[in-house]
Amino acid sequence: MKKPKKLLITGALSLLLLAETVMAAPAVAMAAPEQTSSTRISSKTYNSPRATEEPDLAFPSDNGLYWISRGATYRAGANLQFYATGAGYGPEEPQELNPIKNSTRYKPVSWSVGNQRGSWKRYTDITGGYTSHGFYVQAEYRFKGSFTLNTNSSSKVPFTLKVNYQKEIYNGKKWVKARSRMVSKSVRFYIRNVSGTDTKPPRPTVGTYKIRGNVVYRISGPSALTAMTPADRSIRNLRIPNSITINGYYYQVKAISKEAFANCPNLRTAVIGENVTSIGKNAFKGSKKLGTVAIQTSRLTKSKVGANAFKGIKSDCLFKTPSLKTSAYKKLLKSKGAGKEIRVKKFY
Repeated sequence: MKKPKKLLITGALSLLLLAETVMAAPAVAMAAPEQTSSTRISSKTYNSPRATEEPDLAFPSDNGLYWISRGATYRAGANLQFYATGAGYGPEEPQELNPIKNSTRYKPVSWSVGNQRGSWKRYTDITGGYTSHGFYVQAEYRFKGSFTLNTNSSSKVPFTLKVNYQKEIYNGKKWVKARSRMVSKSVRFYIRNVSGTDTKPPRPTVGTYKIRGNVVYRISGPSALTAMTPADRSIRNLRIPNSITINGYYYQVKAISKEAFANCPNLRTAVIGENVTSIGKNAFKGSKKLGTVAIQTSRLTKSKVGANAFKGIKSDCLFKTPSLKTSAYKKLLKSKGAGKEIRVKKFY
């Protein structure tokens, strides 16, 4: 008779455990849809680095207008050249490499100054050239223009150069014009009738800060600049050019300061010009969305790049480097905080 009692107790415990399992079932059921949805993603889609990213949105504030300095005075009759760049419009931009539907960019389409008007008919690359490694095309495309203004006045006569930019949207197959109105960027300068006199203003003092594009630069030498910080912390696409003209004077961008672009929450792409010789510690630390960096310079060494310069960026960030530096830079970048999964490819 003792055996049936034991079986009865065992059966009761089994019923109790079954009841507990039934009570826990709703929690398992709630998790099921998430598991089901994840299985719908094919391995091809899941492995694509841009499959889950949002469209790349360009902003008018990142449009560029260069070579005509604000407030400068130029000689009447001189041929003045300038160039314009559109936000999100260039081969190193994610929009150009692998556009996502609804990505945007801006294209310079026309300009005006005084009674003169002009337009560009094609996308023009003016930065190709030869190096010791052979021919290369530098990743910076520009729309170039020129004009001549005259005045009989020996006093400064004001003029304004205005460039119009057309917004374009990627519809999944090609770039099309947006319905929104064109935006513009302008620079005010002066023309003066002076014979045999250089009308350029004095060279800026070393230590002076200047904003060009979306970056604040410090004049660090007679012809050298250091990139100090973004003009706006919401910057998405950073470009450190080879050189900048300030008040008619030519400066090479030689350095990126420590913590210059650290913790920029929206920074996605960066181009580092070929004249940069040093990058400070923590320069890009904590910019979690930074996923594409084009390094055009061949002059970086372990002692010239500060600690943790690239720590905390995207773990699979794509670095594009000069062909002869790909292997060396891969080791260098990892030693300066970049993750083990980074990709390093040559771009010329």
